[in-house]
Formats: sequence, C-alpha cells, structure tokens
Amino acid sequence: MPAAVLALTTACGSPGVSQAGGKATGGGSIDSTLDLAAKAQFAFTVQCLDLICMAQKGSGGYDDKGANAVFPNGVHMKLVSIVANTGFGFTNTPKCAAGTVTYQSADPKVPDVLPVQTAGVKICDNSHGSVKLADTFVIHVQSGPYIGYAAGGPVQSGQITITLPPAVAGP
Repeated sequence: MPAAVLALTTACGSPGVSQAGGKATGGGSIDSTLDLAAKAQFAFTVQCLDLICMAQKGSGGYDDKGANAVFPNGVHMKLVSIVANTGFGFTNTPKCAAGTVTYQSADPKVPDVLPVQTAGVKICDNSHGSVKLADTFVIHVQSGPYIGYAAGGPVQSGQITITLPPAVAGP
C-alpha cells in the first residue's frame, strides 16, 4: 500500500480546546463506501514544525479498490501538500484534527485533471479516557479525478495516534 499522509487543519467540529502544534500518525483500513465487502487502506504522518503551525510537514496515501463501481481501477491517492493559509490545529477533547490536503492520482491510468486537487480529511484518536472507542478516519474529495468520492468510519486493523504539546499556561 502506498504511504499516506494527510494534512490536517481545523477542529473536528466537536467541543474541545483548539491547540496549535502536535503530531498525528496512523494507518489501517475502513470499510469501502461503494463495496462493503472491500476495505479502503490509508497511512499518514503529519507534524507541526512551529508553535503556531504555520509550517507543517507530512506524507501519506489512500487506496480504495472497492470504489471501482464508480471509479474504474478504484481510488488511489498520494499526498502532495497541506493547503496553505488554512492553519493547522487539533482539539484535545476528543483528540481530533481536520483539514484540507492536495493530492495526486497514484494510478497511472487515472491522470490528474487539475494542477491542484484537494480532499478534506478528518481523523480522531478515540482510544483515550474512560471509554475507549474505535479511532475514526473520514475523507471527502473536493476536486480532481476522484471528485465526489467520500468514505469514513471506524478504523479497523490499525490505529490513529495524536500527540499534543503541553498546553501553554496563561498569565
């Protein structure tokens, strides 16, 4: 499976304290939206390089061979970059991250159709606290050859780990 890193920006839409900094890594599979007998696979790493997360780095990939009913050969993406000027943050309760990435088709039979192609990604590390739930991974392609593709759900055969920096104490 190609490596996959997904850049993450704003809070997950869940209550919590937004925090700059941090690192997220993960990999595994989720159910394919288009073929429930198939699995979509992903792997990623993303890290904030400064306190306010204006500089980030990451890499990764995503494959869903079960999507071939709509997308011949399935969906195969490689992370190119994090979308600039969108920020990069995490929430602490729950530990989540979300944002926009640019991607390239990782399938030589499916050419890129735009110079910049984007996908929204949301991840949650739900394995902390008194109630341990499955981690979650969601992706929605906004442009490019896989526009309209979306999948998400509990992570199977893998996990997501989000590490946050210590909170900065106020005055």
